[in-house]
Amino acid sequence: TPSGNIMKTFSADTTLFEVAQAIGTENGTQVSSFTQNFPRKVFDGSDFGLTLKEAGLVPSAALIVQ
Repeated sequence: TPSGNIMKTFSADTTLFEVAQAIGTENGTQVSSFTQNFPRKVFDGSDFGLTLKEAGLVPSAALIVQ
């Protein structure tokens, strides 16, 4: 995030929308998209209905908040 790193654990059935909400609640950041560096992938608002499993982010992933 612009204010620093956040490390969180979510269940595989958590949606990207729920992750964005959790980040917004924690530090007030408005999340418009997530970027995964490898393999390169951008998850925008149209992807926020996907679960972490559906998005291929299980068992672990690092995302950049934008």
